[in-house]
Amino acid sequence: MYGTVQAALQWFKKLVQCLLNMGMTQSKVDPCVFYLKRDNKLILLVGTHVDDCAIAGKPSDILAFKKYIKDYFTIKELGQLNKHLGVWYEWGSDKDGRYLESNMEDFVQGMFEDFKDLFGRLPKIASTPAVPGSSLRKNTDGEIVLHSEYRSMVGKILYFVKKVSPVCANACRELSQNLESPNKSHWMAVERLLGYLRADITNRKLKLRTPIELRPQDIVDTSFGDNKDTRKSTSAYLGTIGGTALINWISKGQNIVTVSSTEAEYVVLSDGSKETTFTSNLLNEIDHVVLPSIILEDNTGAIFLSRNNQVGARTKHIDVRYHFIREKVENGNILVQYVNTLKNPADLLSKNVTQKIHDSHAHKMLNGTMDCWNEESDKI
Repeated sequence: MYGTVQAALQWFKKLVQCLLNMGMTQSKVDPCVFYLKRDNKLILLVGTHVDDCAIAGKPSDILAFKKYIKDYFTIKELGQLNKHLGVWYEWGSDKDGRYLESNMEDFVQGMFEDFKDLFGRLPKIASTPAVPGSSLRKNTDGEIVLHSEYRSMVGKILYFVKKVSPVCANACRELSQNLESPNKSHWMAVERLLGYLRADITNRKLKLRTPIELRPQDIVDTSFGDNKDTRKSTSAYLGTIGGTALINWISKGQNIVTVSSTEAEYVVLSDGSKETTFTSNLLNEIDHVVLPSIILEDNTGAIFLSRNNQVGARTKHIDVRYHFIREKVENGNILVQYVNTLKNPADLLSKNVTQKIHDSHAHKMLNGTMDCWNEESDKI
């Protein structure tokens, strides 16, 4: 499978044909997702990643699926979801209900040891993933420190953050923007992030809980012009199902220079709506979705822009592609609502916040108990 360029594609074509012959349907939204319905009711869901499959359904339906697959391929049955794509999973329950907890403990411990091998000590304990109020700058003094080691370390951090750690997303984003010429300050930032992970084992685990309803409820934020090298803003996005089940997170520098905080917020609102639309389309295809989807925004100017098809002196320059959100709002697929800045957990992914702000959001985010929105939330 890994010997030639075309091998993976040929394998996938073979797998698709096998699953289709079984009577499963390949998702048009995400071609790596397959589902089986009986009497128009979802009974089996399969997510594929090359030759790894995660299956959801009743035990009897899962056994029937495995029996059918064995006629085509040699498989390993690993039982209840325990490890998948490098992430360990643990099933449990607490006062907030049942949960599925993900972690990469062995991977994180390996990063600690890599740092110790480089500097002769473990990273110092830290209360936040990055220094509050700071923003990493590009190396301008010419001195490059441990270039290949830095790239390797940041690559590992990026993989971990994408899988388990939304609270470290902004710190990781800053590190990954300085891969070409890292200096001492960048290594200090690496130590700060690792020190935060080392401070408490709960900082490196993420709990997933059953959503109350199949309604995408997402939240966005931006840090206006915080990149001191390019003057571009930072976009932050948290995607949930039902307001609690965190399924997606993004911390990313914007592609354009915006001239106001409202424009910067409008850009992330539009980009976030694409992720919301994807989730909505996938849920609707495999089972059902509750509409309208909700996107929370803490900038009233951006909210009004999404609701009003008008042109003004301060907004007429905005690229038409960012008005994608207006169509979604107009046809009723997305409802944009106001959230108080102090209640916005996406703040953690757009800037390096203080420990007080970090602690107010991080625990709920990692514990799977965020309450993004309900009918009684702030409205405009």
